Amino acid sequence: NVRITLNCVHDENQFLSAFVSRVVWPSAGALCRYICDHGARAFRGRSCVELGSGTGLCGLTASAFCAPCVLTDGDDKSLEVLRQNVALNAGVNNALVTEWFFFDVRRYTNESTGGFRT
Repeated sequence: NVRITLNCVHDENQFLSAFVSRVVWPSAGALCRYICDHGARAFRGRSCVELGSGTGLCGLTASAFCAPCVLTDGDDKSLEVLRQNVALNAGVNNALVTEWFFFDVRRYTNESTGGFRT
């Protein structure tokens, strides 16, 4: 079982473009269930990157099975929420946070596998 604690932004304008990365979308639940069902086989020994992580729910779930899992987003407020969520789950994840626009894949690749495999 994977348990993730999240800090989300609740705002009346949360579905405007500036806020779309700070809510948990319904599809995230389906992806997290898939990751939990197949994570041990699909992610073990691999590294992954989530582009546009938002709250980080899917990336944090994946990070329970792989290392590292690099979570990215593009605006300061979203990165702040993302960093808070990684910290809230520090004991159960191997997640790193970086700004999407300055993501250097070489910094996070797994040398033994030749790069990201998931």
